[in-house]
Amino acid sequence: LNRMRSLVLLLSVAVIASVAMDVPREFKDKTDFYNLFSQCFGEEAMALYYGGIMQACKYCMQVQTPSDLANELNSFNSNEVEVLKGLLSNPALAQLIMASSNFRGRNKREIDEGLVKMSQSDLDDLMDGIQESKMEMMSK
Repeated sequence: LNRMRSLVLLLSVAVIASVAMDVPREFKDKTDFYNLFSQCFGEEAMALYYGGIMQACKYCMQVQTPSDLANELNSFNSNEVEVLKGLLSNPALAQLIMASSNFRGRNKREIDEGLVKMSQSDLDDLMDGIQESKMEMMSK
């Protein structure tokens, strides 16, 4: 009887442990992330961080999806489409749209227009410096 109780107890502990181990990986990763960063930056900072995420989610839920925009475009009649095409073909308007889109972020620079113009001797000096640094690190 005592042996039977211990077997049942051991079996129930094993079942409970297997259920407890079945926590989804994503939930565990989020919990670990929260615990780590709350230890580093504090509970208040993490509350502000997750509050910002929640606000962003609420905002994103209100924004139209691309399929909604496509449905809206499909609702235009042919006259409205022609008017829009005429507006978009206007060079002054196209230049204005390009100028407004460029101010948001910088474009990639051409290689020739970079901040640093390096001659071949400058490039050789750089390569020599890199080699010297590698040798220095290996000798330590």
